[in-house]
Amino acid sequence: MTKRGAWLSELIRGGNATPGWLRERFVARGNKTLIAERRKQVVRLKDDGASLGWPEGPDVILLGSGHHDLRDPDFSLDSYAARLRAVWRLIRDAIPSSRRSPPHLIWMTPATVYARPEVLTSKKVVTCPSTNKSSPQVHYSHPHILYKLMGELSNAIAQEMGADVLDMDQIRELRPYDGDGMHCITGLVCKSDLDVLLRMLEIGPRTKHASAG
Repeated sequence: MTKRGAWLSELIRGGNATPGWLRERFVARGNKTLIAERRKQVVRLKDDGASLGWPEGPDVILLGSGHHDLRDPDFSLDSYAARLRAVWRLIRDAIPSSRRSPPHLIWMTPATVYARPEVLTSKKVVTCPSTNKSSPQVHYSHPHILYKLMGELSNAIAQEMGADVLDMDQIRELRPYDGDGMHCITGLVCKSDLDVLLRMLEIGPRTKHASAG
């Protein structure tokens, strides 16, 4: 199991939500003043109880993966499906059997990327602003059919694993060019994503209602 996998498994069981090695990764970015302030915040986080997680693990688990999988030069739908099934198995295996009720599992479907002219690079591709500036910029201007196939595949796997689906691709189609065409940021798409998510949380897991019926 990878370091991240071990952390995720511990978190779901009720362990430390933000271990030191993960916090430190996000400290050393920016100018010296900003880095110094972030280091102070990290020290405070270690002692204020905010990162201790929950005794029985989280009540809701949101999982999303897709766009950054495309950074893999050997990406294929088969490899994507295999990774998703591995993560879902890790999550399900980590849920304590002693829990009175399992957490609400929600899959966030990767949305198709629409390229607005003003966010295209000179090479006519969309790059992610969160990509590390020291590494090559990763483009996401792939054929729309690829995103649609990833969505259908990932939704089916999520439902196999007993998760509800927040289909962010369908919501993105309401206004494809909201934000930067990839991230919701502001606007109708972002509001709709949040509205649907809140309604799903209010209703609860579909598996609970299915078993009750």
